[in-house]
Amino acid sequence: MADVLTTMGYTQKSQSISMIVDLERCVIDQTAGFDSKTMIKWNDNPLNDWMIPLIGAFESTIEICSIYATTHANALKWHINLRHFSLYKQEKPVASITLSMHDNTTARIDNVGTSTPIAGQGIC
Repeated sequence: MADVLTTMGYTQKSQSISMIVDLERCVIDQTAGFDSKTMIKWNDNPLNDWMIPLIGAFESTIEICSIYATTHANALKWHINLRHFSLYKQEKPVASITLSMHDNTTARIDNVGTSTPIAGQGIC
């Protein structure tokens, strides 16, 4: 597939590693390392807050991320098993993640993005 994309003019910017989460064995303490002004919210509807951190994280624009969010919203309408979450600091979305659900016990982590101003601070 890489050769096809290169032929189309795409260039590889970075590499990533696919990961899955076994939700039956995963225990998440949402208070670990968080102060009273930090929280995680489920953001499937609407996806506006979910896309905000992705703009800076992927060096994108609000127009491109809006199209991306619309694509995800349409996938949700078709019952594609996606879950969108955002980390809020002082009521502002600062990081986002998408989970592509395989079933009720396994998820693939996609679209992890942290807002540029807080990137590298160990928040997520």
